[in-house]
Amino acid sequence: MAFIPPGENIIETKKCKLSGKEFFVTDYDRELLEKISPTYNGKKLILPNPTLCPDERQKRRLSFRNERKLYHRKCDKTGKQIISIYSSDKPYIVYDQKVWWGDDWSGFDYGRNFDFSRTFFEQFNELLISTPKVSILNTRCENSEYTNHTIQSKNCYLCVGTTKSEDCYYSHFIKDSKNILDTTFCS
Repeated sequence: MAFIPPGENIIETKKCKLSGKEFFVTDYDRELLEKISPTYNGKKLILPNPTLCPDERQKRRLSFRNERKLYHRKCDKTGKQIISIYSSDKPYIVYDQKVWWGDDWSGFDYGRNFDFSRTFFEQFNELLISTPKVSILNTRCENSEYTNHTIQSKNCYLCVGTTKSEDCYYSHFIKDSKNILDTTFCS
């Protein structure tokens, strides 16, 4: 069973469709779902209670993001070989980070009107596929091509979330570090 924060009341006990674990839906959960429920043509469409436990919902939210796996592929604008968080077998348009941040293209070119006769997720997926994505986020780094979410670092390899670090390898969320290997959350 899950921890219930103080001040929240259980309004329903459910069984997760994926894990089979029991979980609670609280009055706070219900209040949040009502708050974020969309309104179409003046009518509020109330979102239903979750069918997955909090752990499975978190896994689903995080599965959307890749920050650690890097691939060789070509920039879809220049044809140049680049390092990317998107493999070449994915349907996305991927630009080298210098091109993506440059002035040779405009995100406004990919805007479109919402079609109420089609589902949101169908249209969102089309937008995701057709809009260019930045290959990696690696700013003001030297000899650190195989890093992502990295700023002002030198001689780093397969590091993610690195800031102002040098000679670091296979690490995650490190800051102001030097000569480290296989480390997580280090400063």
